[in-house]
Amino acid sequence: MQWNFGEIIDYISDIISPGVSLSTAHTAMVKNLINVSISDVAVDFPINDLKVPDQYVRTVADYSDETLTATDGSKTLTGDSTVWTYKMIGRKIRIDDGDAYYIIDDVPSATEITLDRFYNGDGGAALEYNIFENSYDIPTVIGATGWVKNIIDPSQTGNPAEEENWDWIEAQDPTLQHTGTVERFALIGNK
Repeated sequence: MQWNFGEIIDYISDIISPGVSLSTAHTAMVKNLINVSISDVAVDFPINDLKVPDQYVRTVADYSDETLTATDGSKTLTGDSTVWTYKMIGRKIRIDDGDAYYIIDDVPSATEITLDRFYNGDGGAALEYNIFENSYDIPTVIGATGWVKNIIDPSQTGNPAEEENWDWIEAQDPTLQHTGTVERFALIGNK
């Protein structure tokens, strides 16, 4: 069932005081509460994260050594024996297998990360985490390439591309100018 603002306000009005409409101030408050709830959902469940590509390329290895401490409402994460570096700025971090991810805004030290927005979760110490680089959907980003070198995870379910030795790919198209759907790939170190 889909409801618009007017239907929600009428429903709430009937619950609070049957037959009496909400005041303009109360109506505005209900609309603001709904908008805040919707924006919270949009932050916690970014639509691009809900899309799972059939094939993807990770440009940098994930990092998840040791644990961290996070506090609800804080932008600062503290690592427990971590070795975080400035190279992680701009990467994403997911904390304790949560649905939300955050972008790393700064790394002031090897044990401190500043997030792009306030952490919204239970928080606590000894939380597991995963720092990762953006993933690129192959059909969208490089779908015009016939063969791809260095796909990191070919085992993902539904991957139609087949693994080949790099020499075979190089013999077919040394300049990688072939166009069409991704058909073959070679793993790092297989040349």
